[in-house]
Parts: sequence; C-alpha cells; structure tokens
Amino acid sequence: MEVDMMKSMIIVALLMVATSAAAQQPESPANSIRVSAADLDVTSAQGTRALDRRLKAAVRRVCGELDARDPYRQSAYRQCLTIARQSAKAGRAALVAHASDQAPSINISR
Repeated sequence: MEVDMMKSMIIVALLMVATSAAAQQPESPANSIRVSAADLDVTSAQGTRALDRRLKAAVRRVCGELDARDPYRQSAYRQCLTIARQSAKAGRAALVAHASDQAPSINISR
C-alpha cells in the first residue's frame, strides 16, 4: 500500500513539473516522453547505463532544438533542460529503487 502511494505521489509531482514547464514553452515538440525500461535489468550496471542513455536522448527530444539566435529561447531551452533532467533523475531513482515492483517506464517531462 505504501509503495502504491509513493508511486502516485511521484507521478503527481512529475505531472506538476510538466504542466508548469509546458505553460512556459508552448512551441516545444512534446510535453513528455515515456521511456521504456521493460527490456532492461536496472539492477545491473549495464542496465542502468542503457537507461541513462535513453533518458539523455529523451531529455533532448522533450526540449527540442536550441535556437541560438534568440536569447529568450536560449534561456527557455536551458530551463527546459534543467527541468527535464530533474524529471529524468527522479524517475530513474524511483525506477531503480522499486525495480522489482514498478512498471518499467519513466515519463520525462518539461
């Protein structure tokens, strides 16, 4: 019961982050991306390295391309990266901590 409550709290927190960041950057390609870890053993070093590569790629997809010509967009892009990385880090920690009893995927939000 406590594990289910903790999972729900993590999901709600990630959704809150995604909602606030999405309101600030309406032109980005996606608000969130689900990263599957179903084929990974995240209790092993090899599995966590593969997961980290997937999360890094997902963060880049969520935030889109940097428009270096526009200072406002540069700032928004950096903010998106920060929020998405925090989301990925929180999701990764929860997934690894509960590897045996959690659905093997993470939502990366901005």
